[in-house]
Amino acid sequence: MKEYFKDGATPRLELCMLPRDTSRVTGMLRKTLVSAFNYCRQYPVKLELFIEITKFAVNYALLYKHFVEERLDEAEKARIKKVEDEVKETERLATEERLAMQEAEEAKEVGNE
Repeated sequence: MKEYFKDGATPRLELCMLPRDTSRVTGMLRKTLVSAFNYCRQYPVKLELFIEITKFAVNYALLYKHFVEERLDEAEKARIKKVEDEVKETERLATEERLAMQEAEEAKEVGNE
């Protein structure tokens, strides 16, 4: 990072300094950030506001990412619980069926006597 600030000059932010967006997901965001920074760097108050807004947007995106991850975790837990409930229901039905067959055999034996 220090290589950008040599000679005591206030360097301009260049588009090539930002990570590439090969899928163009961010649209014009990269260009807009570069333009806004290069304008604000000359004015300390405006630069502080630029930093505050940028930090807020990044923090909000991270918060949303965690929210989505939690929802995925909850969805995964719900899916696992559903499978477990299906297994328990299958076992219950099998047990009931087995008991019904035993009762039928017992009734048959009583009828044969």
